[in-house]
Amino acid sequence: MPQSVVWGLEMADGRASEAIKKIDNVIVGNCELLVGSLPDGFFDCIVFNDILEHLVDPFSMIRQLK
Repeated sequence: MPQSVVWGLEMADGRASEAIKKIDNVIVGNCELLVGSLPDGFFDCIVFNDILEHLVDPFSMIRQLK
């Protein structure tokens, strides 16, 4: 069975440097601009913790990741 890998996305460099200490991969930047660079079919589960309400178009983000 493959090992689980955890990715995170963070807008702020300082918070990203803290996150990388705890998870496998951290992408830094605006998720609305970076969503297209994520690998297709890679993720089994995507969790939006305290993010959707801050996006300009949250439905577009969900559609792209679906």
